[in-house]
Amino acid sequence: MKPGYDNVFFVFGGWSLVLFFKAMSKIPSTCSGRFQNLATYALSPFDKALVPVDAYIAYQVHMGKSPDEFEGVKKASMKFVCLWLLGPAWIFLGITLALALLSLCFFFIVLPIPNIAKGLMLSLHSFSIFNAVPVPLLMAKDVLTAHSKSQLDEAHDKIKL
Repeated sequence: MKPGYDNVFFVFGGWSLVLFFKAMSKIPSTCSGRFQNLATYALSPFDKALVPVDAYIAYQVHMGKSPDEFEGVKKASMKFVCLWLLGPAWIFLGITLALALLSLCFFFIVLPIPNIAKGLMLSLHSFSIFNAVPVPLLMAKDVLTAHSKSQLDEAHDKIKL
């Protein structure tokens, strides 16, 4: 992706996502560190992809790291999920759809066109963004493959029993 797309994304609404994630990281929860990472992701989203936390941990274990290193990394608590669905999820959805719509209004400039797809893709994550980890785009496929392999290994072990 061209480096200018990140700048255009920031101008068309990426700054509001950064502020949103920074504010969410101030709330004490199991996800506050993840929101800090998502704020960094919002600054430069075109060279990264969002993957589930479980997939990221499976990848790191597959690469030789100890599972004990990731004991502190957990999915969001039910209390946090309920609070998220009451307010912040809708704010996030509004920001991402507004970003896509604003980019659509300025499509004749050509530069904002990739923001439409990125805004719509982020809106799909509105209700589960707190369980996502940004990784480099080139690594995303490997992360998802490692996760699939770990799930197959677990299923194979259960069948043996």
